[in-house]
Order: sequence, then C-alpha cells, then structure tokens
Amino acid sequence: MAVGDSALFFNTDGGNNTAIGANALKKNITGSNNLAVGIYALENAINSLNTAIGISTIRNNASGLYQTAVSHDAPNNNTTGNTNVAIGNTSMRNNTIGEENTSVGVISLYSNTSGIGNTALGYTALNGNTSGDYNTAVGWSAGSFYNANNYCTFIGYEADQTEYTNFSYSTAIGYDSRITASSQIRIGNAGTGKYWRLRGLDQFIRWQVQKKLQENVKGIDFVMALRPVTYNVDVTMLSAYL
Repeated sequence: MAVGDSALFFNTDGGNNTAIGANALKKNITGSNNLAVGIYALENAINSLNTAIGISTIRNNASGLYQTAVSHDAPNNNTTGNTNVAIGNTSMRNNTIGEENTSVGVISLYSNTSGIGNTALGYTALNGNTSGDYNTAVGWSAGSFYNANNYCTFIGYEADQTEYTNFSYSTAIGYDSRITASSQIRIGNAGTGKYWRLRGLDQFIRWQVQKKLQENVKGIDFVMALRPVTYNVDVTMLSAYL
C-alpha cells in the first residue's frame, strides 16, 4: 500500500509494506513488513520489519532491522543499527550503528551513534551519550552530561555527573545527585545531606542519622577478650551435611 508522491517508488519484490506520505519507503526494493507513516519516513530503507511514524523518522535507515520510531526526525541517521526503539521528537536522532537501545523522551539519547543496550526515559535523558553501553537514565536530563560511560544508572531529575571522565558501574539516585568515580553509589545532593556509599558498603560519608553519639566502647579490654582462631573446613563432611 502506497499513498503519497514517490511512496514505495522503487519497490520490486518487497511485500506487506505500508507507506503513507511523500517519499515514504521510497528506496525500498525487497524489504518486507515495513510500516512508514509520514513524509520521508523510512525513505532509504532496504530491509524489513521496521516501523516509522513521523516526518523523516528513520529516514536514512540502510539495513537495520526491527527499528521502531514514533516521532519527528528520529533516529534520522540510523544505517545498520538493529532493534532500537525511539519515541519522542529527535529521540536517538544521530544513531548510526548502535543497537538494542530504547529512548523515550524529547531529545533523549540524541547524540548516540554506536552505543549499545542503553535505556533513556525522560526529556534529554542520556542526551550526551555517543558510544557508552548499557546505561540507564530515568528523569529529566538524567545522565545527559557525558558520552562514554558504561553500566551506569541515573535515576532522578538531573541525576548525572560533572566530570569529563568515563565511569563504570556507578549509580546516582535523586534530584541533582552526582557520581564522581567508578563503582560508586551516590544518593541525593547537598539538600539531602550528601549521603552516599562508595564501592559497595565499605565507606560511609557524613552519615546524617546518628543520635546520642557516645565514646563508651570498651577499647583495650574488649580487644584483650577476643579469642582469635584458625581452622580448616572438611569439605567432604560439609558436602554430605548440605
């Protein structure tokens, strides 16, 4: 089904395609099961199983599969990236070869080109990411500052970082919270007392919930009463017991 000037213009063997709008699916030749609604939607697509709704949506897709976009101009530059979902004006606009990304929100994941497995939910979420992989950002402008983090999570309005450094395995939770290193969990900002934990649970900084602090722990007497021991585990007996 083709409705619009030059819609499905070059199609020869592709089947089960629907193109509505001028130049929609124009250059498709053999691709099948595509849906393009909007001017220039999937204009350059040559492959199958793509859904594009909106002006210039997935316009330059060359061979990407399983692309889904509902927006204007998103992801406009995708060439070979597969299994991406983009919802929102210019969402994931510059993606070219990145795969398995989900972007929901205006300008979310806008700069991504090759990043894989990222999830962005919110206005400009992960906006600056270009090549970072497996990051998650939920909230207005969450995780939008830097471009190459990996396995990081940002949850909250402007939860992010302020340094041009690649971080990995870090999490920022809460309004305006900021990670400052890899393998870090940070909760809140100055307004919440800056409570955070580094590298799992091994360090607490400015813990704000202490009450009735007293220096009444018995020091040397307690240490002298300790009875340190060493032992070996009989793994055969342990296995039988388990």
